[in-house]
Amino acid sequence: MDPWFRAPGKLKVLAGLLTWAWPEHPWPTVFDESEEDTLQLRLRDLAGWGWRDYQVDAVAALVKAPLGRGIAAVGTGGGKTRIAWGLAYVVGGDWLYVVHGKDLVRQAGEEFTSFMKPLKLTQKLAWSISPHGWARAPVGAGDLAGIIVDECHQCAARSRAQALASFRGGYRVGMSGSALDRTDARNSMTVGLLGPMAANISVEQLTGGGHLTPGVVRIVNLPDEPKGRE
Repeated sequence: MDPWFRAPGKLKVLAGLLTWAWPEHPWPTVFDESEEDTLQLRLRDLAGWGWRDYQVDAVAALVKAPLGRGIAAVGTGGGKTRIAWGLAYVVGGDWLYVVHGKDLVRQAGEEFTSFMKPLKLTQKLAWSISPHGWARAPVGAGDLAGIIVDECHQCAARSRAQALASFRGGYRVGMSGSALDRTDARNSMTVGLLGPMAANISVEQLTGGGHLTPGVVRIVNLPDEPKGRE
């Protein structure tokens, strides 16, 4: 089996590590600063539709991520689909949201449809986001504005890494509650494919802000079972 760096798109994977290795360098972005006013208007739209402050901040950070590469670590209940949909809305163009499993494809599609309801007709034009499983995601399409990978800590697997490395669109973004929690060398692979951490929303932050209810653990000691008769 060939090593991962011989896969198609290997130079793009290696280039993804640059922003992680030298974060102080003024790396280019796919965001045009002349569109700052439009960005702020669309971020205010999200806030007006009920997006939480940390979700809006995550969208803004991903929009401006160097080279269009970035990872959002979002704790359970943090609203990954809201952030993904918001990113597509703010940037515009056609986007892929890649998830694992048919049930998640259906669930994400239903949520995206519900998010469209408050939009005016003009706000629905010139952009889209569609969920796909890995098997059917048209990752190689060259006319896509971006790809968003859910549970991105799994993207270092050979077949997924090859697919992402061949992606020729603009943005390449990852999301996960445990994005870089691996203890092996595949963390570097994930960063190479998707870029460095752009936003970090922890479970502690969510519970501290009142967005999640802390779990309660109770340890119950059961009485000893009676011994059977001899």
